[in-house]
Formats: sequence, structure tokens, C-alpha cells
Amino acid sequence: MKRSAVSFAICIFAATDPGWAQSTPGPDRIAPLSESLKGAAKADFVAAQIQLGKGDFKGAYAAFERAYDGSKDPRLLNNMAICAREMHDYVRMLSLLVRYRHEGSAMMTNTELGQVNAAIAAIPNMIGSVALTVSEPGAVVTIDGEPVGTTPLGSSIPLNPGKRKIVVTKAGFEPAEQIVDVTGGSQKPIGVTLLARAETPSSRLVVVADDAAAIVVDGRDAARGRFDGALASGPHEVSVTEAGKRAYRAQINLAAGQTRTVTVTLDDEASSQAWWPWVAAGTAVVAGLAVGGYFAFRTEDHSAAPVPTGTLGSAQLAAWRR
Repeated sequence: MKRSAVSFAICIFAATDPGWAQSTPGPDRIAPLSESLKGAAKADFVAAQIQLGKGDFKGAYAAFERAYDGSKDPRLLNNMAICAREMHDYVRMLSLLVRYRHEGSAMMTNTELGQVNAAIAAIPNMIGSVALTVSEPGAVVTIDGEPVGTTPLGSSIPLNPGKRKIVVTKAGFEPAEQIVDVTGGSQKPIGVTLLARAETPSSRLVVVADDAAAIVVDGRDAARGRFDGALASGPHEVSVTEAGKRAYRAQINLAAGQTRTVTVTLDDEASSQAWWPWVAAGTAVVAGLAVGGYFAFRTEDHSAAPVPTGTLGSAQLAAWRR
């Protein structure tokens, strides 16, 4: 019975309130919104009416809101409230009607004011609320992704019926998440205990090089000559460079809580490159000495069997060469 009475009150309000109308007749005629609004506010009002004709209540709400921001005409709050009702956002509808009553009562007849008061009294039976207590002060509360406030909240939170996702976060603590099934006219107490986040021991890397050497860690200039800093565990790219020296580059893997020291001594570019030709040439020289030495120091055995006349076969030639 209570629910039907609430629905009746809302329907009466919607049917008789000038929600989609352009004027609110009072003792003295007030110009309709289509006449009183000017400039951008009027354009937004017209756009809202077009969206209403399409059944786009969200778009109409946004256009009415822009018109209100540009004109501060309280009648637009009423139009926004009815858009909120069509979107089943009764919490927002209630807030808008309270504002409308506060800002626009002078523009209403007694009948209209009575209708607004009846709707304001009926809507709380269509929404629920949660009384949220959190173990930590200074925690941020969001519901369905929308920020609600910072703990302690001090009062219950009105919510539209349905399943609502409550998330509580604070630096240094694990986020807490809870799904609440809200019903109209009910209030649910909810307690949330935040658990401190386990601290991961930081790792430390020390890189020691020449005083003039530039040390870069993970692509960022870190230090010159010596780097000593805390880093997350895992792989890190380290490079050490200095003019006239061969660059050092390596991937250093740090375990959790590990302190690792890397000492880097850079070689001169000239001395480090000079040995390459020597190695290449030396390889050829050694090979030449090996072949030449074989024939120079090999003692031929003239007592071996004489070479037969005629054409040598491959097997014979191989045997003779041995």
C-alpha cells in the first residue's frame, strides 16, 4: 500500500507540475522559459526539448543543466528532476526538488508548492541508504565509480534501489570492495575494515665507476661516478659511459630486498680496438707458419717407393702426398 501511494504521489507531481512546460503561472504572470531565456541558455533549452522528443532523457538532462548554469532559472531544476525520474535516479531527483523548492518557491503557486512537498516526502520510500563505518579515517569512498566522500562520512548515504558497488581506498592499505543490494525504504549498516598493505622490501643497486663516468639506470640519468639508490626488484638496464672510453651496458636483476654492487672499469677506446687487427693478422700469420713450417721442417724420405709413371689416381696421389 505504501508503494502504491508513493507511485501515486510521483505521478500526480509529474502530471500537474510544469516539468515540461515553459512557465509557472503565479499571482503575476511569469514569462515562459522560451521567452525569458536568452543566448546560449535558450539554445540549450531548445536542445533539451529536442532530446525529450527523442526519448533521450540523459541528453535532455545535460542540456537543461547547461541552461540552468547559464541562467540560474530555478524552473530548470524542476525539468532536470523529472529527467532524473525517467532515468530512475530518485536520489538525484530528490536533491533537485529540494533545491527547486529552496530557489523557486516564490515562483510557485500554493498548489505547485504542495505538489513539490508531496514528492519530496514520498521519494525517500523509493530509495534506500547505507550507514558506512570504516576502520580508518581519511579513506576515499566511491559508489558505482562515483566519489561519495572521505571517512568518517558522518551520515548515511542515500542510494537508488539495486546492486551497488562500494569501494574504499586509502594509501598504504588494501582496497576494500563490497556489493550491496539496496531496496527502497531500507537502511543497511556496513562496516569496512581496511588491512594494511604488506610492504615489499626494496632492493638497492650500487654502481661504482670513474668519477667522470655518466651512469644511466633504466634510461634515466642517475649519477656521475657513483650511483646508490633504492629500486624495485626485477631487471634494470644499466649503462656507464665516458668520453674516450668503451661504453658498458648490462641488465642487472635485483631480488627483493637485495643490495647489489657493480664496479665498472671502462677501457680506452684506442687500446681496446688495437688488438682486433692483431688477432686477425695473428691468425693468418699463425696459419701461415703452420703450413710453411710443415714443409720447411718436414724431412723427405727419399727411400720411399718411387712415383709410378703414368697418370696418378686420386687414391695414389693422396698416398704419395702423405
